[in-house]
Amino acid sequence: SEDIDNHSNYQLKLLKNLYDDGILTQGEYIQKRDKIINELVPSDYQSEQEIASNTTETERKTESVTRNNSNHFFSIHGRLNRGRYFLYNYVVNISVVLFVLLFAYLGIIVSEVVIDIARLFMLANIFIQSIKRFHDLGKSGWQVLFLLIPILNFITILNLLLTPGETETNKYGENPIKPKNNLKRETIT
Repeated sequence: SEDIDNHSNYQLKLLKNLYDDGILTQGEYIQKRDKIINELVPSDYQSEQEIASNTTETERKTESVTRNNSNHFFSIHGRLNRGRYFLYNYVVNISVVLFVLLFAYLGIIVSEVVIDIARLFMLANIFIQSIKRFHDLGKSGWQVLFLLIPILNFITILNLLLTPGETETNKYGENPIKPKNNLKRETIT
């Protein structure tokens, strides 16, 4: 029975790693996790309290995983601080432009379709990262639609780049900036 528990714990950890790496969606993760848990047959000597504590532990880990999935680049969930917002948009957009310029430099004919796909990729990136940035400000991601309105889009981007996010956990997740030192100073008397 202990071997079965160890194997199941290994499977659950592996499953969580696949989810954290963005290989599995949240729905796939939950479905596969529930399948592993349901396959566990409690032994005669395992009390109901132990079974309940294992389930509670799994639910706690699942909640933690779903709450902290802002690490996934193409996820609209979670929060994104100002620095990463700038970095993600800058790096991706410059990379796409350099990629297209490289093709042009090498003499490879870049069709309008390729350029349009690059533009869509850049636009999707800006929208996804902006949604997470709005979440960091405690606002709805739907405000990303302001980016489609001329002049207002410039003001919105400035707001996203310059306004600090909420310091406490909000309904969109934990503060993406972790405190550097959790130690409290002790006074010597």
